[in-house]
Amino acid sequence: LKGKSRVCWFLLLISIITWTMAPVFVTALFLTALRDTFGKTCGDETDCGSCLDHMVLGTHSCHWCQVDQACHQISSTQSACVAPIEDPHCASKSSVSSCKLSSCPVPKLAIKPKHLHIALAGPDGMRVAWKTDAKPKICTTSVGTIRAHADKIAQYLDGHGYHGVATLKGLVPGQLYSYQVVCDGVASDSKTFELPRPDLDKFSMLVVGDMGTRENGNAVESKKRIDALLDSVDLTTIVGDIAYADDAFLHEANTPYFAYEAVYDQYMEWMENVMSTKPFMTAVGNHESECHSPNCVASAAHHNALRNFTAYNTRWHMPSLESGGVLNMWYSFDYGPVHFVVINSETDFSGAEEEHYGDSCGPSKGAFCLPAGGFAPEGEYLKWLEANLVKAHANRAQRPWIVAIGHRPWIKIQNGLGSTEAGLNDTHRPLFEKYGVDLYLTGHFHSYGSLVPEAGSSNIPIVITGAAGCDEGLDGAKSTVKGTAQGYRYNGRGDIFQVGTLDVTRTSLTWKSHNSATGEVFDSFTVLPRATEMVV
Repeated sequence: LKGKSRVCWFLLLISIITWTMAPVFVTALFLTALRDTFGKTCGDETDCGSCLDHMVLGTHSCHWCQVDQACHQISSTQSACVAPIEDPHCASKSSVSSCKLSSCPVPKLAIKPKHLHIALAGPDGMRVAWKTDAKPKICTTSVGTIRAHADKIAQYLDGHGYHGVATLKGLVPGQLYSYQVVCDGVASDSKTFELPRPDLDKFSMLVVGDMGTRENGNAVESKKRIDALLDSVDLTTIVGDIAYADDAFLHEANTPYFAYEAVYDQYMEWMENVMSTKPFMTAVGNHESECHSPNCVASAAHHNALRNFTAYNTRWHMPSLESGGVLNMWYSFDYGPVHFVVINSETDFSGAEEEHYGDSCGPSKGAFCLPAGGFAPEGEYLKWLEANLVKAHANRAQRPWIVAIGHRPWIKIQNGLGSTEAGLNDTHRPLFEKYGVDLYLTGHFHSYGSLVPEAGSSNIPIVITGAAGCDEGLDGAKSTVKGTAQGYRYNGRGDIFQVGTLDVTRTSLTWKSHNSATGEVFDSFTVLPRATEMVV
């Protein structure tokens, strides 16, 4: 067959297939086959209007993806909007498209800063971070007469937006500031923040751990509780495992697709009210390590771009510069009468779970092993940690408390006390005890536990607050586990979602664990200066 006859037979074949196959699949096959015949493709369209108007044989054939700012053939696997979770971010006039939009988004939305979040940056500074879908030429943030240009604008995964950060310095502690981020003339929503006064002698901190995203992440109850507590606290810390983007494949409709970025973005949007007005301080967890969905395993581009905590270290910006730390892996900060030291429980010490390979590798060193760690020369992290604790311990007259924050504990409460993380126990515990760390806030286990030292014990008080809710659910421990062992009085709950608060004065640290569903404070204890016993 030649010429027109070949085209006619081809069209007839496509028509027959149409009667027997799913509409979206047929449309994709049809458009692919006709591409050479009709010339111009969806990919040739460079703006949303032309993309949506593109037709083949009188049928709309394209969708515009707001995520990668590109036009794609309907059902194209190259589109950043191919996963169902991205349907709200794509537009199409086709009746077989799953896109939620049928008209083009307002163009300036592509450059409007979103996902605003702030972190402390020294006694007179605040670091502001954001994301845009399109690449901006210039971004600034300002408060009053103080203006800061973006320290950097980075993209760690092609087609998935740009992440910016700016540092505001010379701020007056105790003053309420209003700020915006402006990229290429397009402004974010206006937010406010306040730096702590140097003479602050009491405050409250919200503490969450192992928190997934929305309904799929079993975190709705905890988000409601966070919102209810937000006005009563001064800052928030999350003890690692943020958003569970690496578990995006557990969101059933998205299983075959790449949805890591979509889930992470969804979390950032959902939590922006918490992160943009009060400092939101992070610790690194194992779920920040890499992407291990089936799509990421199959795609070298995806798993290489996301390995070794890349997304975590691009999206977040903690005060490592001000404290001699490294990226968001380890750092410290002061707030009122407390010196907080945020540790790295994942890499850069002997016996760390991800000392050489990422979270997906495991002890068996299976086929999917991506290099991890090496954020500083060997031994440098632990040298930094000890030097930081030495300085904090010597400064107790000004700041009487040292509180450590990290992802993994070296002891667990499941059906009773048990040891875990031998490497952490061997390297961190002796330093904590030597320099009198007053409290260790941690997570990792998807349950709750408190460990209060018995009288005369040199143990460090530990809170395991890993039950904010995540895709993997609760650990399934007994509903209530209580007892005494190894110099601790311990209390564990494995049947409820929870978040915590830490109330601080110069003479006490009071921990409270809140049932996310009811608001009930179901466990609490108070740490007093070491010469005085604890109150439970």
